[in-house]
Amino acid sequence: MIIYLFERLESYQLDVIDYLVKPIIFERFFKAVNKANEYFTLRNSKTRGRGEASGKEFVFIKCENRYEKVEFQKILFIEGMQNYAIIQLVDNKLMTLMTLKSLEEILPKSTFFRIHKSYIVNLGNIKSIEGNRVRVGERMIPFSKIHRETIFDRLVRTK
Repeated sequence: MIIYLFERLESYQLDVIDYLVKPIIFERFFKAVNKANEYFTLRNSKTRGRGEASGKEFVFIKCENRYEKVEFQKILFIEGMQNYAIIQLVDNKLMTLMTLKSLEEILPKSTFFRIHKSYIVNLGNIKSIEGNRVRVGERMIPFSKIHRETIFDRLVRTK
């Protein structure tokens, strides 16, 4: 009994979707396969359902008690503050309980770039580069020295 319990606990640490015990009954096996299929379908739809892969030009962001439709082209920059983020749009700003990392994962990488540990910018809305800062809208946003070459490669230098 102790070995069985240990194996079961270990399987959950390995992110096991289901647990089958011998002798395996076909109905139980079928249920486990369906459960795994639903899990992978849901996971793939979350990763493909946004940004470039889906061809969408917007994303829904939860703000307060509602979901706001945010068009990528209207995002100037995103500022991260621990577990919150402020999305600065052309005409207003939204505050969301999302980390910068989670937002970075759902935004198209061809348009958005994390230039600093606290900022993601829309490369199409950068007006100028001055020293180690970029002007986006009316704000000057610092960028990390390690990102300087990448920023210049993506904005200034043509290949």
